[in-house]
Amino acid sequence: DRAIVFNLDQDPSMLLEMDIEELKTLMFTKQSELPEGVKRLEIKDLIFNKSPMFVPNIYKLDPKVIAQLQIDMDGCLQRLSFIKDNQNAISKVVQALYMNDQERTKSADVDQALYDGFMDNSDKRIGDQLQTLSADELKDFHPKFKDQKLNTLLMHFKARNYPETLSEDETEDWFETVQGRVQAGENGYLNIDEYFQRINALREQHPNKEKLWQQLEVYGESFF
Repeated sequence: DRAIVFNLDQDPSMLLEMDIEELKTLMFTKQSELPEGVKRLEIKDLIFNKSPMFVPNIYKLDPKVIAQLQIDMDGCLQRLSFIKDNQNAISKVVQALYMNDQERTKSADVDQALYDGFMDNSDKRIGDQLQTLSADELKDFHPKFKDQKLNTLLMHFKARNYPETLSEDETEDWFETVQGRVQAGENGYLNIDEYFQRINALREQHPNKEKLWQQLEVYGESFF
């Protein structure tokens, strides 16, 4: 139900030229914390039932979509050829990157990690209680979750549904989270440029849904 994927916008030769620790640093360090000009290593799990869209066969991509998304298909195919030619060596590197590494078995993003494991019964009861609270009650509700990521998920829930209940620190944390996703595309999220490119590509395919595309553009502009 998943596959390990590599962004063909990047040069895969780095997988053979750098040591494992260097590659892990590029995988796990936030883009904002890397030196200027250094990009994160974009290799990750593609979980099929959590992915909004993927194309199993790149040769079936519509040329109009390729142009709209500004995909360098020739460059991508050259880099894919390098991976195929060095498949055994690259497979060993990828296995080493994933071997006994809890950081990769669990998503770095708490929203994406929601289904990484089963929730403790006491945390479930807190979740049930949350559903009964009003906005005023939620503001003063500070549960003690066993799973620490649920504290962040609770903050995200409040930010999306009851932003007035956030503390000053939570508001700042949420702003940084949104900016990391929207501007930098952290943890696999579409950044704002990719978002608008995707809309324009869909507009080319479905011009009869212009009202929907305009609504989505207005939503995207709300982040500025």
